[in-house]
Amino acid sequence: MSLLESKIWGNFLGMEILSTKDVLVLTQRKFTRELLAEFGDKDATPVVCPLESNHKLAADQGDYFDNPALYRKIVGKLNFLTNT
Repeated sequence: MSLLESKIWGNFLGMEILSTKDVLVLTQRKFTRELLAEFGDKDATPVVCPLESNHKLAADQGDYFDNPALYRKIVGKLNFLTNT
């Protein structure tokens, strides 16, 4: 049985639990797609690293985010995604 033919066991904290004959697979594909759709970037493509590895960020450069509450929501969901 391929992963595409696998059975979905359920959804726990945004994780899908898929089973094949030999393995269980935990994935956050659904949560990730919902996050991208919620923040208007559902057609995003993956990148290894969006910045140069030696890029220095500075607090006094760039524009402020228009909506701090939305920014905190995005960061919170990205932290959840990264840490689970």
